[in-house]
Amino acid sequence: MKVLKFGGSSVGNSDRIKAVVGLIAEAAKKDRVAVVISAFQGVTDQLLKLAKQASSSEPYQELFEEVKQKHLDYAGELLGAKIAEARTLIDERFRELGDLLHGIALLKECSPRAQDAVIGFGELLSCSIIAAYGKSIGHPFTFVDARTMIFTDAAYGNAKVD
Repeated sequence: MKVLKFGGSSVGNSDRIKAVVGLIAEAAKKDRVAVVISAFQGVTDQLLKLAKQASSSEPYQELFEEVKQKHLDYAGELLGAKIAEARTLIDERFRELGDLLHGIALLKECSPRAQDAVIGFGELLSCSIIAAYGKSIGHPFTFVDARTMIFTDAAYGNAKVD
């Protein structure tokens, strides 16, 4: 089995995402592959800012909508008319993220655990969209939520895989 890892700049726009999907498909012709994909370029920083804004009672809704729109734009560019299923998943992920940010705002604090949870949405979203795109063009891609398979210790912000 081959493990392929793509960082944020590798998935920085829809053309790069298409190239990444092509690389994955080529590798899959020769071997079984597992793929690890970072959040879209710049999204992790935006998520960190969202968590900070929420915890300091700053309005965060505008940035939240900006991050959501970025993901919807990528999904639209990649999936076109086939966006319906991905749109449902994106909306659900952003409902979860919105609930988390609301909780942070109510508490007026963002623990390392909560911050890690916020940041993790970047990868969940990018992987979901990229898997949907791959599937839409005929590749047997399957999104797997790593949270169901990989566990860490409780050193939030600097966790180690268990």
